[in-house]
This record gives sequence, C-alpha cells and structure tokens, in this order.
Amino acid sequence: MRRAPSWTEKTCGTNGLGTAAYLKRPIVRARAASIFLRATNNLTCVAAPIFAPDGELAGILDASSDCMPARLTPQALVAMAATQIENGLFREQHRGNILVAFHNRGEYLHTLSAGLLAVDNGGKILAANRAARVLLHGLPASAGRLFSDVFRATFSAFIDEGRRKERQRLEDDVGSQFVATIETPVSSR
Repeated sequence: MRRAPSWTEKTCGTNGLGTAAYLKRPIVRARAASIFLRATNNLTCVAAPIFAPDGELAGILDASSDCMPARLTPQALVAMAATQIENGLFREQHRGNILVAFHNRGEYLHTLSAGLLAVDNGGKILAANRAARVLLHGLPASAGRLFSDVFRATFSAFIDEGRRKERQRLEDDVGSQFVATIETPVSSR
C-alpha cells in the first residue's frame, strides 16, 4: 500500500494543505516566496479542513493550480464542498438516529448552514454538527445532554408536532427562534 505524502510545513515548507490542517480553517495560499518547496512555489492553493462527526480532523479538501487566481470564489467553493462532506459524514454516522435540522431562517433549512442534531428516541443528544454549535451559541448541545436542556420544548411534544407538520417552530433556552424539521432514522436493510 502506497503511503500518502506528508504535507507538513517541516517537510514541504509553507503550503495550503499543511496550513489548513494546522489552523483547522479554510485558507488561500497564493504563489509567493513564502512557499519554500521550489516545485510548488508557483501554485495557488485553496484548502479547507474536513471534520469527522466527532470533531476530529478527517482530511483536507484542496484545489491547487498554477493558473488559479487568489480570489474568494475558489475558497468559498472549497469551503462549501468541505461542509457538504462533513454533513454527509454526520448523516451517515447517525442514519439510525433521529436527525433534527434547524435554522433561524426557514429558507436556509435545507442548506449547508443548517444545524443538525442527532437525537435518540428518548431525547438524548448524540451529536451536533458545526453549524448547530454555531447557531446555539454555546448552549449545552453536547453528547449526553437532553433536548430539553437546549430547547424550550419537551422532546416528545416536539416529535408529536413533527408528525403533524413538516416544519415547526423551535425556541432555544435563551429565546432564539428556529424553524426545524425531523428526519426519522433510516432502517437497515
């Protein structure tokens, strides 16, 4: 089995992959003298980290080219693709659980910026994606906490209303308003 090359700064000098992994955020590394590896100093690199559902770094998505201008469009596209992969990993890991998708604006409910919570049948939170943690501004949405620790609704009432309506209102413990949907578990075949 062939081993993947190391893109650490120690090995390759400053580069997009290593910098995105180190900083744990999307970056643009334009061609410059700061890229010490001669073979790559003419490249523009746009890189974004991909995080696994447990929050650990799972990989880096990179778009490098010798002709790509250092503009925001490639950076935004790479960051969006990384978020799409993260949400796909989250959904796959929690396909047997109830997923609650929510956002403070209804038109963003089915976008990459929607918060996702994986919850068991008893209302215990199993995981929250990065967008959920941002939308909830530090409320206790970590694994093991209860739905009612975060939201001003009992989980059973929320589920019951979700059976009657595709979308419903949801209020967090500090009064922020959201629109939410419930995705029921995918049964194994």
